[in-house]
Amino acid sequence: MAERLTDWREVAQQGHELGNHSINHACRRSLPNREWVSEHNDLDKKYFAEIIQEVHTANSFLKAIDGETIRSFTVPCTDKIVENKNYVATLHNTFVGIKSYVGKIRQNRRSINIMDAPVWTPSGNSGAKLIAYAQKKALHGTIANFTFHGVGGHHLSVSKHAHQELLDCLVNNKAIYWIDTYRNISLYIKKNAN
Repeated sequence: MAERLTDWREVAQQGHELGNHSINHACRRSLPNREWVSEHNDLDKKYFAEIIQEVHTANSFLKAIDGETIRSFTVPCTDKIVENKNYVATLHNTFVGIKSYVGKIRQNRRSINIMDAPVWTPSGNSGAKLIAYAQKKALHGTIANFTFHGVGGHHLSVSKHAHQELLDCLVNNKAIYWIDTYRNISLYIKKNAN
């Protein structure tokens, strides 16, 4: 981040949200297929107060970059439990919205919980599948939360071509899709909840 601070500021100025995802991305090593989690970053060995402090510190770093005070949080690895307590529930007053698990997006607007929202990690999917997912959510009038860890990369990635196909579809159908940051969508839902 130190080497690319100007780039991050430019991204924020272009309208992208710099959402909080913690600083160290601690995950539970004890779960299946988690050999990649380093011993020093094992959420099972962290303290509750330590994780809360890390998330708040990440907000401070992000504010220093983009000047924003309202932001959303995406739970690393969707792991919410530290010392047998749900640390994410403690953060509800810190964020306007929280994406906390991989799962099916709600089928109607009334069932959306912006503080415990699902995401889809479409690793390896084609542009046609990405578009079909967005179309299905538009049909139900609900949110399609895509989590791309990499575009054209190696980890939880989609190809640049598939990603561009999705973007082209969304841009060419602005009358159907509202494309925005999770922060702005969460603010809208909160404002119009009644």
